[in-house]
Parts: sequence; C-alpha cells; structure tokens
Amino acid sequence: MCYSDFYFYRIKLDNLLKISAGNTSAGFYLKSIDDVSIEGDESVNIKVLSVSNSNIDSDSTKSFIIIDDDDPTISITLSDTSIYENQSINSIIGNINVVISDPSFNLVSIEILDTYNHNFFDIIGNQLISKKVF
Repeated sequence: MCYSDFYFYRIKLDNLLKISAGNTSAGFYLKSIDDVSIEGDESVNIKVLSVSNSNIDSDSTKSFIIIDDDDPTISITLSDTSIYENQSINSIIGNINVVISDPSFNLVSIEILDTYNHNFFDIIGNQLISKKVF
C-alpha cells in the first residue's frame, strides 16, 4: 500500500440511505476509480457511526479489498555484455541483476526462461558463466 495515496473518507448519507417501514435493509454503491499507479491492494473499512430511530449493531464494521490491477515492471540487466575470446571454461561473463519498479511489492521468485544455449552458457546463482572457450 502506498500511504501517500491513502485517504480517509467520511461520507454522510443523510436522506440518501433510509430503511422504509416494512423493510429491513437498504443499500448504497461505492465505485472505485481505476488508475495507473502501482500501489498494491488496499483494504477499505465501512463502519456505521450513527443512526436515528435505531441502535447500531456491535458488528457495524465491514471490510473489503480493492485489488490493484496495475502490475509493477520487472527488468533484468547483465553487468557485462561481452566475453573475450580464449577465456577459460567457467569464466564469469557477468552478474545478473533483477529490479522491480515498486519496492513495496515482494518479488518471490524469478524464473529466467530457457532461451539461452546450455552448451555455451549456464546460470549459477546470479552469474552468467561460460561453458565453452570462444
């Protein structure tokens, strides 16, 4: 959650939410506004603070979650992008670094797709290693 984007709202529903005689409930709608900010999921609490002609139930607070549909960007870099000829097998070509655009997200795992030639290279930890003399 990005606390700089977090606000507290108090909405007064006078004359907007009435439970007419003979009914036991009434409703209202809350509409979220889509944005492009990566802020993570946000919890919303709704609580009845006051009523007239009735009592407030002890369970007058309800919660829901706004699920953020804006995903962070993940980028990958390699510290060196070339290898000199005649380097020995198992030479370190470079360190792989993965960066996520929003540090409030937890990056649980990274899977580097198997698009490199395993006869020539290997990935050990965060290092790209040569498996051949070029």
